[in-house]
Amino acid sequence: TRPTAAGAPQSQAALVLEVVRSAAALPAEWEALRRPEQVALAPGFLRAFEEAGVAGVTTRYVLAREGGRLVAGAALHRVDLRLEEQRFSWIGDLVRQARDLGRPDLLRFGALFCGLNVSQGRDDVVAGPAAPGPAVVAALARHAEETAERLDLDGVVFGHLHPDRLPAFGPSGLVKHHRF
Repeated sequence: TRPTAAGAPQSQAALVLEVVRSAAALPAEWEALRRPEQVALAPGFLRAFEEAGVAGVTTRYVLAREGGRLVAGAALHRVDLRLEEQRFSWIGDLVRQARDLGRPDLLRFGALFCGLNVSQGRDDVVAGPAAPGPAVVAALARHAEETAERLDLDGVVFGHLHPDRLPAFGPSGLVKHHRF
């Protein structure tokens, strides 16, 4: 137990993370924590995204529970990008430079993204109206970082989080594990 502000003991529930392999298996609690503007986190949207079968993308959902109650959840998308397949004007120069250097390993970028570009800055962590607490944030970030390292990915990107929630996660575009 830990004392409350008033000094009365309060039970401290253990934080437990659970990984869900598909949007169809998300609990109803996920939807209850999703804010209305988080369209890209609606279970129906996530199911459609999975069913579309976007090449090079695999999604898993991390649920954070305290005392059995869902307090936050994150959609983590493993993305394997081949730079030669990207259609940005500046990519051509990077591809040529990597080839000139004899570094074909630089032509692939594998990362774990918290969220999708289509979220339009509305963040990708369900936690209800308040930002998740520091222990929850740390646990979700640590899980993502360990997963990226285990999968030999280049990094973890939390760059699509809404600006009012970024302070809880650290700098915008946080990348903790990076091979370059």
